[in-house]
Amino acid sequence: MHRGYVKTYRKILEWEWYKDIPVRVLFEHCILKANIKDKNWKGIVIKRGSFVTSLDNLVFETGLTKRQIRTALDKLKMTHELTYNPTRQYSVIIVNNYEQYQPSDTQIDTQMTDKRHTNDTQITLTKEIKNDKNDKNIISLAEKTEKKLDPFINPVKTFFQEEYSKIMGKTPRLSLFECNRLVELAAENPDIKEVIPLAIKKLKKLNFGKDIKFTPSANWLLKDNNFERILNGEFDRANEPEKMEVDGWNL
Repeated sequence: MHRGYVKTYRKILEWEWYKDIPVRVLFEHCILKANIKDKNWKGIVIKRGSFVTSLDNLVFETGLTKRQIRTALDKLKMTHELTYNPTRQYSVIIVNNYEQYQPSDTQIDTQMTDKRHTNDTQITLTKEIKNDKNDKNIISLAEKTEKKLDPFINPVKTFFQEEYSKIMGKTPRLSLFECNRLVELAAENPDIKEVIPLAIKKLKKLNFGKDIKFTPSANWLLKDNNFERILNGEFDRANEPEKMEVDGWNL
């Protein structure tokens, strides 16, 4: 019996595949099946965050059909949620960014230590404030500990949302991670005001064929290195008259 837990954030409600039930079922299944530490299997090492499987096993374990699984795997591969390493005898599926769903023991210990340190610091500061009530220059604890966001986030975020709304017809909701991603892109591209509209226009034209239901989104564009890839023309062949060929899953 499997023990332990994985993390699921409410932000998954905004995930582009959330309403695609077969894709969501398969992805959550892969997260739960992935090894939490490196394991030896028939003379090879199956790394943490990956697992050995086959098409028949996935059908049996998820209740999905073979066609549903193949399509779901194609979608998850396209958006870089999963990677796979096929061989003649077996296939290894890798959950990308596995640490987001199953932090290592070291990370957990660090988080707990940081939390204890933060709590101790807050208690110490509170005592100092109580013992020095007559000092008119005391800064409140909230002001000392409040985390300030980079002010450069706002103008980049606003510009991106305005351009996205003009081109796509709707204003995207961006997470803090995505706002920070925009700041990184602005630092890397001096002509960011020209680059952003170009990337959004390319995103709007993106089409992987009728067999793969892909809805362009700001979340996908700002994920991983999709922004650079779409600017570099990596997906341009998806917009040609003929359907783009998607690599098969040799399971």
